Amino acid sequence: MALKISCICSNSSKNNSDDLILCTCCSHYAHFSCYQLTSFSAYSLQTPFLCILCKLFLNDPFIEITDLIIKPYLLPLKKHIEQYQKFELTYPQSNDLRNEIKKLNFLALKVNAQTLAIEWPFENLFFWVNNKTLDFERKNYGEILWKNLRNSNEFNICCLEGLDEPVVFLMFMSRKQEINEIIRFISQRSLFKNSANYRERFLNILKAQKLKVFKINDVFSGKRMSFPGRGRFCNHLDCFDIENYLKINENKSLEPTFQWKCPICRQTVLWNELDLDLYVNEILNLIEKKQINEGKYIFFDEFNIWEVFHGDENALEEKLLLNDQEKQNPRLLFPGNIL
Repeated sequence: MALKISCICSNSSKNNSDDLILCTCCSHYAHFSCYQLTSFSAYSLQTPFLCILCKLFLNDPFIEITDLIIKPYLLPLKKHIEQYQKFELTYPQSNDLRNEIKKLNFLALKVNAQTLAIEWPFENLFFWVNNKTLDFERKNYGEILWKNLRNSNEFNICCLEGLDEPVVFLMFMSRKQEINEIIRFISQRSLFKNSANYRERFLNILKAQKLKVFKINDVFSGKRMSFPGRGRFCNHLDCFDIENYLKINENKSLEPTFQWKCPICRQTVLWNELDLDLYVNEILNLIEKKQINEGKYIFFDEFNIWEVFHGDENALEEKLLLNDQEKQNPRLLFPGNIL
C-alpha cells in the first residue's frame, strides 16, 4: 500500500523511508529534512510530530480551515524572494467571502518541529494581492478582503534580504468556530461514555489526596463551573471551567510565547485533550437543582459520601481534623449524596 505523503516540499514522489516521519494527528507522512530534522532529532522530540496543517488545527480551534487556496509550501532560503502566484476562487467561495460567512487568510510561519508554537518569521516579508499592499499585525492571520479581489488574482511575496530559517506559506478559506461548537466537539470525544467511569477515576485520585476536598468554583472566574473538566493526562482532582479556558486563550495562537497550559498543574493541555468530567458535572447539576448558592468546597468522608461545605479552606481543614479525631461531621449545608 502506498504511503500517504503530504509534505511542505510538495514532492509526494520522494518516498525514501529513511526520510519519512508520521504526523500523529492526520497520519500523513512528511520528510525529516523538510522540517529541519534528522532521524535522531525526530525521535527525541519533546512533543509528537505534527505537520503544518495539524499544528494550526491543534493551536487554534477558533479557526476552521475549510478550503486550501494555496497549499503549504517552503519559501526559498538565503536569497532574494519575489514570487507571483495566480489563484481563483470558486463562485461559492466568493459568495461566502462577500457575505462574510468565511474569510480569506494567508500565513507565513516558521518551520519548527521542536515546538507546538506557530509564529510569523521576523524577516521583512511583504505581501501584495492584485498590486495592493496587504497590511496586518503579525500576531494575527493575514486577511484578504473581497473588495480587493478579481475573477483572476495575483498574489505577490517579496523578501529583499532573504530568509535565514525555513518558512512555510499557505492561503486558505476559514470559518470562525464558536466556543459552544468547540465544547460540543470536546464532549463528543469524552474519555469515558458515562459518569460511572468518571466517578471511579475521580475517587482513585481522591484516595491519593490528604485533604478530601474538591473545589466547585472555577479557577478563572471564582464562580460555579458550567463545564468542569481537566486535561486527559492531568492527575489532579480539581477541575476548571472549559468554557472560560477557551475564552482566555482565544486570539492568542500566533503569540510567540503562547502555549496551552493547564491552569492547575501547568502541564501542556491542548484544546483537543480537554475532557469534560461527567461525574463532577452531575454533582454540580444536583447542587444547582437544590439551589445551593453558597459554599466553595465539597467534602468527602471515608465512605466517599460528599457534602457541600460552607466556609474557607482553613475552616474545612479544621473540620476534617475534628472529624478524624472525634468522628463528628462538620456543619454542612445539606445531606450528602452518593452519585
